[in-house]
Amino acid sequence: TSRDYAIESVFMRMDVNQDKSLSLPELQEGLWALGSEPRNQLSDEDFERYTHERAVCNRHGMLGKEGFMEMVHSLLHDYENGSGAWKDARVSLWDNSMWDTVGVTESFKNKSGI
Repeated sequence: TSRDYAIESVFMRMDVNQDKSLSLPELQEGLWALGSEPRNQLSDEDFERYTHERAVCNRHGMLGKEGFMEMVHSLLHDYENGSGAWKDARVSLWDNSMWDTVGVTESFKNKSGI
């Protein structure tokens, strides 16, 4: 889906060392860089919650792409229902600033109906 494409794009942008996994500090820095108000943050406790006590992490406690996608789907579910870590955020995954951050082009947005 277009949502999965966006999440995958965010993962690739956050994976600055290109090791195909995100550490908690890498994830926190990447979320902060998204620039919503208030800033998207993920506490250690939120990380544990949204990764199901790290069940979606690899043996080193880092998120691979699939684990990241599962975590973000959980975050978005709570966001859309007005609860959880980002309940007060005023920028959604579908805002233009988000698409610019992940480098999605206008033509892709038009083709995918975003």
